[in-house]
Amino acid sequence: MRCKERAELPGVLVKAASVRCGEPLHDGWVRCDLAAHEDGDHFGLVDSLHRGHALWAKWGDGDVELVEQPDCDVAQPAPARDGCCLFARHQGGHTWEAGGEGR
Repeated sequence: MRCKERAELPGVLVKAASVRCGEPLHDGWVRCDLAAHEDGDHFGLVDSLHRGHALWAKWGDGDVELVEQPDCDVAQPAPARDGCCLFARHQGGHTWEAGGEGR
């Protein structure tokens, strides 16, 4: 099951993300893309950047911040070979695993 936590990016981060991604964001809301969890930070995908990296919103008990993360390079075992849609060294399951559903 996917985490249900959501956060709204402050206006200054919406503008910064829009510049960084090269196009305006539709809104400033992000949902945590990790598997359901009670501890640790939340991460919501903002947009893909250059090959192998993406811009993520990160939040916990404090403010929301933007962080660039390399893509997770783990692929589902054969025959499917679907790649994980999260970032490298993420907590919890990969997006194809039960409990790690993502985008």
